[in-house]
Amino acid sequence: KDNVFKMSESTAQIVERIIDSLSEAVSQFVVLVIALQEQNAEMPAQLPNAAGNVSTACGVLETAATSLANDEYGDYPEIQQQMLAAVDGVKKSSQGMMAAVNNMKTTPNRQQGWDKLVEACKVIAGKTILLLQIVYGAELKRLFASADLTQDSLRKVDPNNLSDPEDFAAKASDAASNANQLAQQLRDLAADEPNPQKKRELERLADELADDAEKLINAANDLLQNPDDPRAKKAFEDILDKTKRDVERAKDPLRDDHRRAQDAIDQLQGQAARDPNFNKLFPQPKGRDQQAQERMDDDEALAAADRVQGLADKMDDQARRGDPKGVDDTGRDMDKAYNDLKDKARNLGDDPVQKKRVQDALNNIGKAIPEHKKAAQDLSKNPNGDQQRRGLEQPARNQRKGNNDLADAIRPGEGLNRAGDQLKRDVEALGDAAKNGRDPRDLDDLGQRVGNDKDDFNDRAKDKAAKENDPARKKNLLDALKELDSLVPQDITKAKQVGKNPKDKKGQRDLDDLEDRIEDQIDKALGNAHPRGERGGPNNDDRIRAAADDAGRAADKLREAGQKGDKPGVDRHGNELQDAVNRLAEPIRDEAARSSNPAERKRMLDNLDDLEQLVPQNLRAANDASNKPKDAPTQRRLDDANDDIHDALGKAAGRSDPSAPAIAAAEKVKRRQDDLGKTQKPGASPYTPEDAAKRLDDAEDKLQDAGKDYRRGRDDPDRKRELADALDQLDQTIPDQVRAGKEKKNYDPAAQKGRDAVDDFIAAARPQPRDRAQDAAERLEDDVEAIKDDAARGNQPALADDVQDLVDDARDVADNGRQEAARAKDPEKRKQILDAVDKLESLIPDAVRKAKEAGKAPKDPKRQKDLENDGDKINRAADDVLRAIAGTPEKVLAQGANRGARNADKLNDGAKDENPRKMKPAANHMGRNMPRLRDDEKKVENLKDTPPEKKQALAKAMDKVDDALPKQLLAARNTAADPQNPKKRRDGDDATDDLTDALRDLANKALMDPKNKEDQYRPAEYERPSKPRDPADGRSGPTKRDLIKADELLPKLNDAIEKYRKNPNDPKARKNLEDILDQLEDPAESMFAPGPRDPANKAKDKARDLKHILDDLEKAARKGDPKGVAEAAGKAAALNKELDADIKKLLEKEKDPDRRKRALDALNDLEALLPQNIRAAQKVLKDPKDPQARRELADTNDALDNALDRAGRAADPNNGKGIEDAARKGKDAGQRLLKDPRNQEALRDLEDAGDELLDRGREEQPYIKDEKKRKDLDDALRDLEDLLAKLAADAEKAKNNPNDKAAQKQLADDVDKFNKLADKIRDATNSKPLADLDNIEDDVDQIRGAANREDPKGIAEAVTKLAADTKAAGQSLRDAANKEKDPAKKKQLLEGADEIEKLLPDVIKKAQEVIKNPKDKAKKRELEDALDKYPPVILKSRGPLAQKPVEDPDAWLRDAKSKLRKVPERAAAGDRPGTDAAFKNAQEPINKLKEQARQVAKDTKDPRRRNDLQGALDDLEKLLKDLENKAKDAAANPKDPKKQADLEDAIRDVERPLDRIAEAIADENKEAGNKNKRAALALAALRGARKKQLDAKGLLEAADSLAGSIKDMLGDVRSKAYSGGAVSKAAGDALSLADLLAELDRAAAGNARAPAKKEDISGLLKGLNDLADSAAPPAGASLEQSIVHVATNLAKRTQQLGDDPTGSHTNNIAAELARLAEAVRNNKKSDFLVSARKIAALINAYNVEITKMANTCRDPELKQRMIDNGQALKNFSVQLKILASVKAASAGNDRDAEAQLGVLMNNLGIMMNATISHVQIYRIKERQR
Repeated sequence: KDNVFKMSESTAQIVERIIDSLSEAVSQFVVLVIALQEQNAEMPAQLPNAAGNVSTACGVLETAATSLANDEYGDYPEIQQQMLAAVDGVKKSSQGMMAAVNNMKTTPNRQQGWDKLVEACKVIAGKTILLLQIVYGAELKRLFASADLTQDSLRKVDPNNLSDPEDFAAKASDAASNANQLAQQLRDLAADEPNPQKKRELERLADELADDAEKLINAANDLLQNPDDPRAKKAFEDILDKTKRDVERAKDPLRDDHRRAQDAIDQLQGQAARDPNFNKLFPQPKGRDQQAQERMDDDEALAAADRVQGLADKMDDQARRGDPKGVDDTGRDMDKAYNDLKDKARNLGDDPVQKKRVQDALNNIGKAIPEHKKAAQDLSKNPNGDQQRRGLEQPARNQRKGNNDLADAIRPGEGLNRAGDQLKRDVEALGDAAKNGRDPRDLDDLGQRVGNDKDDFNDRAKDKAAKENDPARKKNLLDALKELDSLVPQDITKAKQVGKNPKDKKGQRDLDDLEDRIEDQIDKALGNAHPRGERGGPNNDDRIRAAADDAGRAADKLREAGQKGDKPGVDRHGNELQDAVNRLAEPIRDEAARSSNPAERKRMLDNLDDLEQLVPQNLRAANDASNKPKDAPTQRRLDDANDDIHDALGKAAGRSDPSAPAIAAAEKVKRRQDDLGKTQKPGASPYTPEDAAKRLDDAEDKLQDAGKDYRRGRDDPDRKRELADALDQLDQTIPDQVRAGKEKKNYDPAAQKGRDAVDDFIAAARPQPRDRAQDAAERLEDDVEAIKDDAARGNQPALADDVQDLVDDARDVADNGRQEAARAKDPEKRKQILDAVDKLESLIPDAVRKAKEAGKAPKDPKRQKDLENDGDKINRAADDVLRAIAGTPEKVLAQGANRGARNADKLNDGAKDENPRKMKPAANHMGRNMPRLRDDEKKVENLKDTPPEKKQALAKAMDKVDDALPKQLLAARNTAADPQNPKKRRDGDDATDDLTDALRDLANKALMDPKNKEDQYRPAEYERPSKPRDPADGRSGPTKRDLIKADELLPKLNDAIEKYRKNPNDPKARKNLEDILDQLEDPAESMFAPGPRDPANKAKDKARDLKHILDDLEKAARKGDPKGVAEAAGKAAALNKELDADIKKLLEKEKDPDRRKRALDALNDLEALLPQNIRAAQKVLKDPKDPQARRELADTNDALDNALDRAGRAADPNNGKGIEDAARKGKDAGQRLLKDPRNQEALRDLEDAGDELLDRGREEQPYIKDEKKRKDLDDALRDLEDLLAKLAADAEKAKNNPNDKAAQKQLADDVDKFNKLADKIRDATNSKPLADLDNIEDDVDQIRGAANREDPKGIAEAVTKLAADTKAAGQSLRDAANKEKDPAKKKQLLEGADEIEKLLPDVIKKAQEVIKNPKDKAKKRELEDALDKYPPVILKSRGPLAQKPVEDPDAWLRDAKSKLRKVPERAAAGDRPGTDAAFKNAQEPINKLKEQARQVAKDTKDPRRRNDLQGALDDLEKLLKDLENKAKDAAANPKDPKKQADLEDAIRDVERPLDRIAEAIADENKEAGNKNKRAALALAALRGARKKQLDAKGLLEAADSLAGSIKDMLGDVRSKAYSGGAVSKAAGDALSLADLLAELDRAAAGNARAPAKKEDISGLLKGLNDLADSAAPPAGASLEQSIVHVATNLAKRTQQLGDDPTGSHTNNIAAELARLAEAVRNNKKSDFLVSARKIAALINAYNVEITKMANTCRDPELKQRMIDNGQALKNFSVQLKILASVKAASAGNDRDAEAQLGVLMNNLGIMMNATISHVQIYRIKERQR
């Protein structure tokens, strides 16, 4: 029964299901066999039947898997053979098991018989899991093979070779066929994909590829018919390139799965090499572990060679400095290092040819060393001797060449790579020497060395070229070498010229340019010399940087060609750009596939995708510009396209080169400078001087931001200072250039200064050796951590990769350290750097050896500890290199503080991300370097020239660090223990901010010069990276001017308060206090300014933006523009996704079920309508004149507008509704609190409701004209503030004293007072009738939405609610009329109540008809007509109630659109009078909007808004006239479809300026509301003070409150003022004086905070490392320890679940894991296997619950994670049964089986931990629904 196949199942799914069944059969069978073996029992009668069941399962599996291999993988022999071999292995192992059973019937030696049977069970289990992994990976492997095959076929299609049309057609057809086949495979994968999001992505990619294939064939046919047509050729090239890109993109969503599947099979390959039974499956001569060991042998030898070469370089430096003793000492060290190298290298490899090459290279090094030592000794005795200087170069060169030969012999290609690195370093050293004006003889020596390096590099590269079979790669390689032959002599000549005049900035720039070009050519040569992925080839970072540079240069040449009208140049440079971007894409995709961070991987691929899409746009813009070189708009579009390309390149390359975004921004400024320069000559530029100046100013702003971001990532104080100075210079020169350009006065000198400033910034931003050393040292920390983890797990392949990374990164630290040593003018500093480098290099070979040993013995604690100690030594040695580079004690201290701060951020981020690999290096760094930081601080204090005030400042700063450090570590530990807890995350952020601020202050104080107050605030210190604050409590922040003014006034305010306290009746004291309060109004308002985009506003803005995009989509469809439709559709889908996420996030805290339902209905409608809208647009595209298609598109667009309006109102209801909701929530929370004073949630809800009432009430407050109402509201708000201030204390008393009647009564009085105050606020703001009107508006929209989606039930529910809300609104309007004294308003309210009630019956009648016929469009239109009557009535009714003077523009807009839609209906009926009447009827709301717009344009202070409104009004007037004419034409010609279509277009055209007008009015109203809200928040105290001038207590409270608030805000923003880079001396003095006064005040008052109790940092660090390891067992753990570890952690996590139903599942799994560990400890094989099977069953039961939750989860991202968790757990349960069978069936201690089970347990623990976290998130979100 279990083996009945379902029709819907694929063959792969069938195989997976059978394997699951087989694993269960094998597991049961082994339980039986183990029990009998332990008893040495006779064979029971049921044993043959049990074995037969296993054999039957194997037979079914054999049939299905053979069918899969032959039918689906016949075209992929490698996969087919691998699968068939595995099937054969299962078959033979099954036969072996049956033979063993038959043997048991006759053998007299039962023990031997049982052993054979157990061994047969082990084999069958191993074969099964192998086949399982092959099947899981085969589909992905086939797809990747298909993608490669498709790329190969696409590369063969050459549009430049049409001499054989048949061959070209055949190749194009083959390529298209392969692309189609790949598309089908994607669809097959999508069909089996359980994740809906991923499924849609795969389907989209499949559709794109299929479309590409069709277009490719069509373009090929066009080209064959028109071979000489350049446009046909260009079209074919474009689709060919797009197809290639899409083939690569098709692999992106599957790279992770493919890598995991391949890793699993690779691990089994290693087992296959050890187990003879597996050899036939993978006939490899060596297992992966053996290969890994050999690779580590290679790295050990290479590290030893690095040590020899490092000593040689050190000896050369000592010789040039005239240090004979140093040369002797280093020479002896080099001899020892060479002997060590010989020991490590002579036995490498099995290949005799390789052995000979290694030995020859060793011999050459051995010959070179004595000659080198002698030459160095001669030079050290006469360092100025020309002959001695020349005599050193050849021996040094011979030794370098021998070292490179050795590297090549050990690892092919490595010698070429090292020769390239050496050439880069020496070219850079030559440039440094020239710019520093070094001795000409030094320049001669360096020049000769650069020439020799170039020759060595070229010789090695030419050898590679001679063996290269790919003509394109060979040509590219030889071209790069030819270019190097030209560039290097130029560089040497230019360096000598600059050396004669080091201050020549132009010469320096030319030299920098030559260096960049040489580096690019080296990287180009390396990229073409090495096959992709060859060890020893250029790393991905180098390939990315080189390709990005090439692309940038090609883009600039393309722009220049377009400007000149050079069409051949456009074609040539366009191809160069496309080629460079293609080369850039490959390493970026490779890096993305290797990244373990999903967010980082997505960012990389998104950036690349953006770049690839920009290339064709750039090419089109260049082509257009070349056709119209004099057309200004066309040229401007080319400039914009060029900017977009450069911006995208900066983003794409930013990960590999942190300076790339900043340098890209600087290059944009240079282009803007050129544009501005051209405007100074008439007719030379497409821009006006004003436009060009504005563009330059904007570009400089972006450069400032990018430069500051880059500066934040640097630790070295000198580098931070260089960058800060360069940014300051930009800030001083560019504004002058902008002004001179606008005025066309004295432009040239200002422009020259501006250009110099940009060039200086680029020079400062170029990565320096110390930057590269810092980055490499950080990578080294990660390498050390990875090596320890891999060794502890015995994962030797991964260990080998990480060991090579360690060797490479250590070499980077050392090489760049030597570069910095060569730059150092101080001989002592140079010596310190070289000694530190030597120490680092001396440690690496031994560390590699210990890593090998630890990897072979993962359970040996001593070897693991030795490895850990060596890792610490390496990290400390790398730190010492950086410290030596920093130089002075002050800079060492500042650098250490900066690094500590950045690691504190990394630690906190790692804790929040649950990323142990991120946490552990950061925690270890802090544990290693914080004690050194204290020593460094003492050293600076003890310097002779450190003045007392600086010593005091340093000591205080260090105390702050000591105080903040343990708190941050403890907070990080708490966050890591419960990373989903919002409070712990916030606490972690706060503690991290405190520590980084303290470290930043320490860095500042280390560098301060007490004689120069301004200098201590220079941004040479660590700056906390800008993190986006929660928009809900964000601030826009005060200006520096506001800050300084407030800081100056605070002491005066404190003094004035004190005087007024003493003399409350003194008019002078009162007047003085009021004057100071007046002066504080402006800065206080700016300090309390709310963020410009809170979450609700953000959602509303996105809804508005989505409306605009949908309008663009409709417009494009009507114009017949398919590209415009496609672009708009893509943007709409993306923005709708963001809007959906934003509103759902807002709804997480929403407890009102009705509002949640309305919001979710709107979102669901959006999701359903958007595809309908796109389909409707496609219909219009097919026939733009089809009136039915156009009407359908207009209807879906209107429906989407309706849904977006509903979504926006759900995101943020109006104030009336907000006040009503808050009052209701407060009343409910009060009742809950009275019922149980211990209910903290009720208290929080009551306080939140009170805050909401205050917030909404203050927003209405300024608009209330009625004096009594205003006073009532003022009093209510003030009383509510007082009540909320004491509410928590009263609740605490009631909670702690349940029998205290007074305490209980006080809480009851508080709740009663709250309700009464809420009622006062409601009455004062008319919130009840306004909320009722809002409800009716919502109901009307709900009915529209339900009708649009043809939902009868939804219509009925919405109409029912409308009836109830109509009754409530009628009553509340009449109640309001009874209270109203104004007769006109009273009448308006009563009429409104009557009109609203009269509208209801018609809506009910029309709704019933639609419910009966939901698809009847005529009935729906009648219902729409009935609903359209509501907006003007609601607007009329709101008039007497609303406090705000400006009427709601959205209501008038809806009314106008509704009435405009009547015009084409009348015209289509040929009703001329009716058409005229409909048009006039629409004029009323349009005129209202125009009237409001004119008033806003008159009053607004925003000139841009004024201009926008005026422009929209002008457009509207013209369009209305056009509409009137077209309406008359259409009414006169009702049968003319063109006339009718023109009328529809005219209406849509009118609606656009109406939208702009309504949005501008709404924005102005919102800003006015924000301004009044800020005033109410920050200045309510001031208003109260003036109102009650004789009330001394009120005035004092107001002033005290304001002073305290400003102090709080000053603390938040002081660091921003100090670090802004442009604080004047006066401002700095003012700030420092305020600090001093505040310190004196605290001292005088005795309120200085006592130092917090310091916790044991080492204990905290240990705790952090424990947490980082919590997902994995301790290093070297046994299988029992691994299982216990997982069981213990799972039990702890289960306790966190509380009463959650899934807790029973996780608790049972934890308990059974404990029993499994006990079975291992007692060596009970049968118990072990039974427990393993129980665990597998429990996991499957748990997975059922997880799947159910995932199916009901509304968060798509969380749903995806839960689905992934469930799939992984299912896989683990199958593997656990099989591996347990292998373990149980093994005789003795099977290391392989234990190792695999240990890894499985580790993975199971990680996945269970992640699943529990996702369950907790799911529960939180469910409670918030």
